[in-house]
Amino acid sequence: MGLDYSNPATVYLSRQVNGTFEIEKWDTPDKGMTWHSLLITQESNGLNVRPIVPRGYSGAVPHVLWMFGSYEHYTEFKTGIKLLTTKE
Repeated sequence: MGLDYSNPATVYLSRQVNGTFEIEKWDTPDKGMTWHSLLITQESNGLNVRPIVPRGYSGAVPHVLWMFGSYEHYTEFKTGIKLLTTKE
């Protein structure tokens, strides 16, 4: 799970869906009483894990990065980093 430090009401997380991990964005308008989610990835052919929002970024467009690929063990992996910028 990764917190958007410029907007603590937004959290990005990796969750298992249909046998693989997908990235989701969750927002709360009322300090955690209710949440709304948005799929960032779906029907992926690899794992999507460890989402982070770059700390200190203050641009107008939200950014999230995550690790994508095959990850069996910390010594056995074939991964890359993906970046998504979205306009809200």
